Amino acid sequence: MSLAAMLAGMAYGTDSAGAAHAMSQSAGGVHDVPHGDLTGRVLGPVVEYNYMGDPPRFARIAEAMGKETRNLHPTDAAERAVDEVYAMTADMRIPSLQELGFSPEEIPMLAKIAYEDPQTIGNPREVDQTGYEQIYQRAFEVGKR
Repeated sequence: MSLAAMLAGMAYGTDSAGAAHAMSQSAGGVHDVPHGDLTGRVLGPVVEYNYMGDPPRFARIAEAMGKETRNLHPTDAAERAVDEVYAMTADMRIPSLQELGFSPEEIPMLAKIAYEDPQTIGNPREVDQTGYEQIYQRAFEVGKR
């Protein structure tokens, strides 16, 4: 686990980790929750928001996740990455934002602190405070049990 954490830190230490980490590390300061659970919960909505910023990149992610992408338009292939991340989140039974102690009323505050987080820079798609509000809203919607 320590080796994996070190390698992850080295990998994203050379570039921004993007919106998922901006959201999880800033929201983790609001409620004391496991970073992995929070990152996992917002990852699907972040990928759904981001894929249009670089469809070929997300098409490669879909392929790396074992999805068939040959002969698909890059946007269609990228959507398979979105679907697979959501399926993975469900399979791993990542807790909902509500189960982690968050409420939809906190969305404006959470979006503001995520937008102010330095990991926002370098996200595959430009994301502002309104974008973070949309991502959080989606995270609450898909996480309902």
